[in-house]
Amino acid sequence: MRGVEDVAYKSSFRLVLCNTDNDARKEISYLNEMRSYLPAGWLLIPAVDSQIASHFRSPGMGGAGGLP
Repeated sequence: MRGVEDVAYKSSFRLVLCNTDNDARKEISYLNEMRSYLPAGWLLIPAVDSQIASHFRSPGMGGAGGLP
């Protein structure tokens, strides 16, 4: 994570880390909260039983079927 944060910072971006402990419910909770921040992008490792892809297809999350 340190390398990712260093590169982001040099480009005037900030890194926010949320650890879901492989819990899909926690993942959705973080995603819903983070939407209000209008992030420039996402670096995401989904939970094993994640359904998160459908959330990235909704308006404001990267358009029709894609990640920002």
